[in-house]
Amino acid sequence: MGFDDGLILHLEALVHSLDKNTDTPIDLYIIYASLTAESISRVKFINDKLEAVTLILRPIPKESRQFIENINMDKARLPIGTYFRIIVPEVLTDLERVIYLDTDMVVNASLTPLWQTPLEGNFIGACEDRLVFYHRRVNAESVLFGKQGERYFNAGMMLMDLKLMRQYSTSFYSAQLALDTADVIKYADQDVQNLYFYGANKQIDLTYNYGLEYVQYTDRPLSEVAIIHYYGWKKPWMNMVTETFMHPSRRPAMHLYRQYHNEMKAILGDNPDVISVILAADQAQSGEFERCFEGFLTQTYTNLELLIVTAKGLTSDLQTYLKTIKPYYPNIKVVTGTMAQAVKQSQGSYLYFFNLDDLLSEKTALAQLVAACQQGVQVVYSGYQRLDLQKKVIYWQKHRSNEVRALSLAEHQKAATELTSLAGLLVTKDVAAEIVRQSGGITSAGLLKAATKAAFVDRDLWIQSFNKVRRETNA
Repeated sequence: MGFDDGLILHLEALVHSLDKNTDTPIDLYIIYASLTAESISRVKFINDKLEAVTLILRPIPKESRQFIENINMDKARLPIGTYFRIIVPEVLTDLERVIYLDTDMVVNASLTPLWQTPLEGNFIGACEDRLVFYHRRVNAESVLFGKQGERYFNAGMMLMDLKLMRQYSTSFYSAQLALDTADVIKYADQDVQNLYFYGANKQIDLTYNYGLEYVQYTDRPLSEVAIIHYYGWKKPWMNMVTETFMHPSRRPAMHLYRQYHNEMKAILGDNPDVISVILAADQAQSGEFERCFEGFLTQTYTNLELLIVTAKGLTSDLQTYLKTIKPYYPNIKVVTGTMAQAVKQSQGSYLYFFNLDDLLSEKTALAQLVAACQQGVQVVYSGYQRLDLQKKVIYWQKHRSNEVRALSLAEHQKAATELTSLAGLLVTKDVAAEIVRQSGGITSAGLLKAATKAAFVDRDLWIQSFNKVRRETNA
């Protein structure tokens, strides 16, 4: 695996999926040009939590970097690290065969059959790219290979015969080809690999490099796919409503990635305290609730319990949505009753109140609020923008300082009077539980009056929807 500091956040899902689904011990070599001490420490920390997979950091020698460091990357608009695949034979000189994997993948089955695949004299084994699939569907020719483009492969997964590649000095010659063609190729080293190894690669079953386009247009179940590859610009850490549109058939693959990611975060203990997110659901309209859920499912703080509170019953489309995502996010529960009943059923150390028709605007929102609450604060809230659904206009407060400040006594009292909604409040469980015990209900004013210390994050962390056309909910 080629690696740099920018990929450290996306390592967890891949290594956990590999660790969880392997039937044999695996050495995973991470090759890199430079890494910060923080990144190296993080990799070692992750390695300590794995069972069958061993992470091995291998720096790229200066003489090997010289093969690729002069390649013009202007057209590709990618980091030079994408060319690390070319020099793998020169970096891992003690190995004869490897499976190369990109970081934006999850491994869903044993890779032993792939490892044992005979290459029959070819340098590499690889799977066809989505471009082949696209050209086949529209009856178009490959830009690089014309009618022979059926053999164009995706370089995110390659079974590599390093011994043979070193014998023929493929790193040197393919790097030279990259230098000569950098101004005309589009997909950086992938185009170079296809040009250099054309006719010298073995095509491997698509199950070992299954892109999202295939998920959308073929009927192969994800349970039968060994490697899911999230290539392209639509990534599983993106909000599938506000950041990009994701076809419904692709969404299970996105949720599966997040499941692996969240499981690894739990193993690492990155977010030890559970946040119980209490979502008021009765006013949410179709289309709004998924936008809201995506805001929570893409948070950097992943140790969440989601409690959907309804007095009237859930709409049929919300029921369907929850049934679809529940296998990937087991800590989703429906509470039929009041917010106070949800507080009683919550398991978190912190509670975060929200409306199912509003949305979080920052992926670090909950992390910022918890950080404030960990300073002895019992109630913390933030600034927010307002979205007029009828006019399609967003209103926001100018000149936010981004500071976290403890409220003065006067500010504390003022907030208890002015805040009329629970939405946007993060509170400690003990304060909320005591309010419910004493009064039988829960309000923002009650929480602020009971808290001995409150804080404000002077940053717009969420968006409140208003001017909504309400509809009756269906049980």
